[in-house]
Amino acid sequence: MKILSLLNGLSSAEARLRDDVEIARWVADPLSHPVLDTMSERELADMPFRLTAGRTAYETVGSTCL
Repeated sequence: MKILSLLNGLSSAEARLRDDVEIARWVADPLSHPVLDTMSERELADMPFRLTAGRTAYETVGSTCL
């Protein structure tokens, strides 16, 4: 049983890393989100695209101010 619990710990860490990579990709390219593939044209038309808005907290993570 101890081996299985160790394997579960490793798989959850890998899943978190994969989720972080996916989130970073979606922040860089919001149109790559898989939910958009399931939306109808009408739902897509209602999506707020932030072309002129400022950057969000997620977009500024890791960047430094000079």
